[in-house]
Amino acid sequence: MKDLHYPNQPITFTLHGKQTRSMDLIILAAQLRQMDFTKRLTVLDLSRNLITPSGVSTLVEEIVIQIPSLTELNLDENPLLSDHGVKAIIPYLDRSNIQILRLAHCGLGDRTTRYFRESKIPKKLRRLDLSGNLLSDDGAAHLVRTLKHAKMSKSKLQITYENNSRMSSKGIQVLQMALLESEMGLI
Repeated sequence: MKDLHYPNQPITFTLHGKQTRSMDLIILAAQLRQMDFTKRLTVLDLSRNLITPSGVSTLVEEIVIQIPSLTELNLDENPLLSDHGVKAIIPYLDRSNIQILRLAHCGLGDRTTRYFRESKIPKKLRRLDLSGNLLSDDGAAHLVRTLKHAKMSKSKLQITYENNSRMSSKGIQVLQMALLESEMGLI
């Protein structure tokens, strides 16, 4: 966490290391509401924890939506999150100011990419990190369609997907081409 003696500095709050469970999020939400720095909180790092799909509702309703300054949510390495946890996050993205969503190494599969493809991605979401998950070529195809939908809604979404061991070289190539076309404004 940055030095609190600088009142105009954005704050990063980090709580990781397999200590935070879903039930702890209610307590965290109450404590954050009492902190003076919360209005400057821009990054919430809850990586390496045990947040479940049921805990996601508490997380987004009680913390993410209640802190308008929050622009980055890091849920990397939450092995209990699952595809269903991501499905629970997506509807709240439009009601939050999250620009960067980190979901690397959570054991997520192609359902997650399908949920993003089927949803309306808010323009505010600029970066989605799905690195190190269990995405296959089907997941790559869903992400290509997600990028096309994002481009149609004038969003500048970037997707990180490295180290998805189930994705073949063809799936990687298709996704790389779509990302390049998206960056160049061709999609």
